[in-house]
Amino acid sequence: MVNQKEARKLWIDALRSGKYKQTRGWLHNQNGYCCLGVACEMYQAEVGDLVVTNNSGATLYNDHRAFLPARVQKWLGLIGRDGCFVGDSKLYSSERSLANENDRGRSLAQIADLIESEVDGLIVPD
Repeated sequence: MVNQKEARKLWIDALRSGKYKQTRGWLHNQNGYCCLGVACEMYQAEVGDLVVTNNSGATLYNDHRAFLPARVQKWLGLIGRDGCFVGDSKLYSSERSLANENDRGRSLAQIADLIESEVDGLIVPD
């Protein structure tokens, strides 16, 4: 299994790949993926132990529809299940998380840049 840094690299590469159409409010639905939904897909491809179900057009990962299951959060080394971070309040929304940045219109590539920069408060310190 890959370490946390390698897992984040897989996720970043997937977000930049152009393979995933973006959606808001759900990890994955008929319209596409949230940045966190892409993380769930990467985890499932590498580890494969999530319970993935479909509920009225939305995909649930271990019964989660909007936030990361704990095992995915841990795999990536993220502090919060919504990808919360501290960051600079002038650059990001007042409720700073990857989920909110996704839902407020940042592209998947922009979110990949944010993850890659290891913005303050996103990643569990070594």
